[in-house]
Amino acid sequence: GSAFIVFLIIYLFLSFISLKGDHLHSATIVGDTVGDSFKDTSIVAMNVLINVKAIVSLVITPLL
Repeated sequence: GSAFIVFLIIYLFLSFISLKGDHLHSATIVGDTVGDSFKDTSIVAMNVLINVKAIVSLVITPLL
C-alpha cells in the first residue's frame, strides 16, 4: 500500500546518505529484522482478537 511506498522512498533516500556499517544502517537492519518477525506474529493474534470482538458484539447487541 501507500505506507510501503513511503517507507521505500525514505529507505532509498537514507541509503544514499548513510554508509554501510554506520549507526543508521545498523539500526535499519535491526528494525527490519525485528519488525518483520513481530508483524508476522502479531497479525495472527490481532485477527483472532478482532473476530472475537465482532462475535461478542453481535451476541450482546440483541440483549441490550
